[in-house]
Amino acid sequence: MVQLLLLITLINYPVYHGCATAKNTPYVWVCEKESAYIYKSLNYGRSFLEPINFTYRYLFDIFALDSLNLWLCGEAGYIWYSSDGGENWFLQNLGGSKFVTRIFFLNENYGWAACGEAIVLLTTNGGEEWQQIILPNPPFPAREVDFYGVHFINENIGYLTAGRFPEGDSFRLGQGYIAKTTDGGYTWQLLLRDSIYDFFDVYFLDENRGYVCGGCDTNFSGIILYTDNGGRNWQYIEVPGNYLRAMTKIGNKIFACGMFGTIVYSEDGINWQRAETPPCSTLFDISFSDSLNGCAVGSQAILYTNNGGRNWYFSSIGIKENKASFFKINFKKDRNLFNPMGQKVNFIKRGIYFYYQNKKIIRFITR
Repeated sequence: MVQLLLLITLINYPVYHGCATAKNTPYVWVCEKESAYIYKSLNYGRSFLEPINFTYRYLFDIFALDSLNLWLCGEAGYIWYSSDGGENWFLQNLGGSKFVTRIFFLNENYGWAACGEAIVLLTTNGGEEWQQIILPNPPFPAREVDFYGVHFINENIGYLTAGRFPEGDSFRLGQGYIAKTTDGGYTWQLLLRDSIYDFFDVYFLDENRGYVCGGCDTNFSGIILYTDNGGRNWQYIEVPGNYLRAMTKIGNKIFACGMFGTIVYSEDGINWQRAETPPCSTLFDISFSDSLNGCAVGSQAILYTNNGGRNWYFSSIGIKENKASFFKINFKKDRNLFNPMGQKVNFIKRGIYFYYQNKKIIRFITR
């Protein structure tokens, strides 16, 4: 029992932190945070090809402008670009912030990246050059303002949201900020500061109507904010489910996802209902290819829907699970062999496994 508990403590579970879809195509991309793997699907996220890896940096978000042009961001201000659908990646930016959490492009030229420490990055030439904008203190203290959401409706008007995911002393109060720019991201004004909720993503339909999602640190409840006057006033809307981390829109539906597998959606933006999802942990991102097909990703889970977001199902990472791909192990010799869930196994297939030997945890991969 001691061995099993020690094993579980040392295992890092996969955290699929960002997903992107090329609109009206079956292509889906997913980035895994700690392994820095990038997965691609050719069938709306139902299964994925073998992942690629070219960096040791944590990855947080991926954005697809179309089926060819992609951007990827991660820790230490790193941003990469691909012009061939994710086959090859080229570094565009590094440094400036402890992390880049969300990246958004309006078109092939104009893009913005939400960063930690009250920083936003912007480009007007497709990422060939990125400019760092440090928001002033006050009203944006770098020690508590980490931006997690960014969305622009044109080359001038855009929004940022900030919060702190519950950890450490952030359980004691919310740290939600909503900021707006009208000059393309060079200057920002504070629209709302909240001491109860943290805000993690933002989506605007037009210059007036927009939504922000987040949650409460003390009880993990989810919250949606709505404005119909460009952010001057906000209506707080309680939703079923828990702490929300990401938003998107497809057709006439708005979606948000978050803790404990929460996915909620609305057709009018005021009345929200919870979708049917399998048991899973926090979902960090959500994206749709078309009105039927979508993908959501999070801790140990990649989900897909094929009915417009009403029901969600676990995706396959692409390893075919049949008898031919399994191998019998000798239990007397390998009695401490575990899978990444901390469960003992008597068959192995392609994947990651661990065993306990001489008071050490040994990790190995079968191919």
